[in-house]
Amino acid sequence: MKYITDLNRDRNQQIIIQAKEINELLLANDISPVFIKGVGNLLEGLYYDIGERMMYDIDFIVSKKNYLKTISILKENGYSELNKNKHPFVHIRHYTRIVKKNRIAALEVHHQLTTNKYSNYFNYNLVSKDIISNNNSEKFISLKNQLCLSIISFYINDNGVLFKSASLKDSYDIFMLSQKTDAKKAVNSIEKINKYLNFYLASSYYLMGKPNSLIYNKNKRTENYIKTFHKYLQKTPKRRIKFLQLYLLVNHKLSNLTRVISDKKMRMWFFELYGNKIKSIGIRNRERS
Repeated sequence: MKYITDLNRDRNQQIIIQAKEINELLLANDISPVFIKGVGNLLEGLYYDIGERMMYDIDFIVSKKNYLKTISILKENGYSELNKNKHPFVHIRHYTRIVKKNRIAALEVHHQLTTNKYSNYFNYNLVSKDIISNNNSEKFISLKNQLCLSIISFYINDNGVLFKSASLKDSYDIFMLSQKTDAKKAVNSIEKINKYLNFYLASSYYLMGKPNSLIYNKNKRTENYIKTFHKYLQKTPKRRIKFLQLYLLVNHKLSNLTRVISDKKMRMWFFELYGNKIKSIGIRNRERS
């Protein structure tokens, strides 16, 4: 474990250097990136030791007005799509991952923080009203919004709510943030989705050993949720997992099909990815006939 932590500490130090480089580049072009999730926590000094947190990407958000300009600037400075398709998949919340030679982390440039269903309640316009920065002009969303985003990222964006599951990584981030901001007030601040935020806060309360900083809003609905959560920690019914996996797969396919019909960029991605396959099937069918 010490060896792994030492490796991760070195990797995170390189990620911090890369994030600072990105910040300087974009500031020089009149764009202020707001670092979110793990990299925001690293830059802000949230952890006792930067080796604690495993990182995959550098995530930051910019305004919709600067979104395409940001991607263009990064590409002009050596970044390119990790996926080499001419037309990359069009993600809802962020641009497809981009990488640069001799840089350790991929970038995810966000213009949205959550799925379309909840984007009216938690978005760039909301979090940009409460921005904090350090002495290096690196910007982050407020502590209460960071705490909410830590819940939203796994529980809503990654469908943790459906499986009634939790992520130790995100629960630990919530615990660390709760040392600096009132967790209960944070989840209550987003009225339209505070039910889900409170569910996850309650889950984290038990996973982290019932610290006072993670005390949640106790009500009948949340207590019933926690009973099921504890039950599924012991053993989640296999049928439920298979059903939810099938549901998410079908829902994802239908959602993409709808976007292919309505979004020109999605159509271009679809035909690049599947065009040759469709043509080859047509050729084989003609040969058989």
